Amino acid sequence: HIAEVAEAQALDQTEVYPLEMPCFDKAILGGVCAGDVVVIAGQTGQGKTTLAQDWTLSLVRGIKPLKALWFSYEVLASHLWKKFQEMGMNREDCAFIPAKHSTGNVAWVEAKIKEGKEKFGIKAVFIDHLGFLLPKTEGTLGKNLSSNYAAFLTQVMRDLKTIALAEEVIIFLPVHMKKVESRGRQQSDLNDIKDSSGVGQESDLVF
Repeated sequence: HIAEVAEAQALDQTEVYPLEMPCFDKAILGGVCAGDVVVIAGQTGQGKTTLAQDWTLSLVRGIKPLKALWFSYEVLASHLWKKFQEMGMNREDCAFIPAKHSTGNVAWVEAKIKEGKEKFGIKAVFIDHLGFLLPKTEGTLGKNLSSNYAAFLTQVMRDLKTIALAEEVIIFLPVHMKKVESRGRQQSDLNDIKDSSGVGQESDLVF
């Protein structure tokens, strides 16, 4: 019965974790929860990574502190750590990173998330950023996806959502946006996310 299956699922999406930014926490009814895929959208150089790092500190030091796992494809771990230190992070804060980023394949990312859960009990995952990831799909379907970048990104998002639910983690994902000024508007929306409408559609929250 559907009720029995629902009761057997370990994932508790009623437990929320505040981002410690009142305007956001109010809008998302208190915070983020396990199974969420959270997109941070912005143009290049406008602070996506910095916001992700700020939320990392908020979560690892929160009322219900989480342990965080970072995947940093754009900068070296030394650069990331230096910036974290400038923001007040120290070695007592439970934030981790793979010793080496060997690939952007989501299957490898999933394996590292499982390892992080087993070794450290990580709950929040930050992947910087979407453009470096490859879907788990292989074979003929994978070849077809490579010819359609929008479908390719949508599949990556679906893979990440599946992982978030299965591993009971919160995934934060910076993504690039188009320049809205070029279209005569000042307000951004989901349609301004670069390359695929599926990015916004497959995520739970978009900032």
